[in-house]
Amino acid sequence: MTEISKIEKAKNLFSLSPRDDGFLQRVFSGGIEKYKSRLERINFNEQLDVLDAGCGYGQWSIAFSEHAKTVTGVDISSKRIEVARYLSEDLTTVNFSVAPLNFLPFKDNSFDCIFCYSAIYYADVHKVLKEFKRVLKNKGLIYISTNSYGWYLMNLIKKPNNSIDFDPRKYALRTFYETFRYRFFSIPPSQRGSIVTSMKYMLKILAEYNYIILQCGHEGHLSFNPKFDKPNAFFQSKFLGLDCCIELVCENIK
Repeated sequence: MTEISKIEKAKNLFSLSPRDDGFLQRVFSGGIEKYKSRLERINFNEQLDVLDAGCGYGQWSIAFSEHAKTVTGVDISSKRIEVARYLSEDLTTVNFSVAPLNFLPFKDNSFDCIFCYSAIYYADVHKVLKEFKRVLKNKGLIYISTNSYGWYLMNLIKKPNNSIDFDPRKYALRTFYETFRYRFFSIPPSQRGSIVTSMKYMLKILAEYNYIILQCGHEGHLSFNPKFDKPNAFFQSKFLGLDCCIELVCENIK
């Protein structure tokens, strides 16, 4: 069975909603080579025990499996975990669990690397970074990709990925409201809600938890490998002059 046909079969097997089906099609469009290339770009392709935090359908976990000793993907969505298990059923080094990012079911110092792509803004960022620190080994690496103000402004105005069960405009307005509640009243995002995580905000919180910033910038622009000298972003960097998607690579210091 080809990768494409397996993804099509997953759509029918798991009765995906229009929003989830669209997401599945987007992330696997063109295969996983783009994810392998991104891991090589930031030198995350030789890690030992990897946590894919907020793994979604497991595309990054599958990309990691070629080199990592073990890959553990976690996501709060049981449906996405079921699909990820199905798509990676032939990979013996990959496993998945349903768990929130702020309460991980793992022992202290379990991982050499944490990879968190487009997920941290759905949760209480402070609690997540504290939990990441607990399960990550000393001098372990962490990658975070997240969304800033420009992304939500673009959702408000241009409505990307609109579907029957997802209104980008309402999502953006709810995000601005939940960001206000989180910043001023420490109320975490609601289910399927999110908060704005600007570069300035992320750098401040990461410093509070004693993470050492190795590189930061727009999504797809970081590189620790001289082989990659040009950006290779999945999303646009700015909208109306504001950052959209950003990424950071840090070292954990216990």
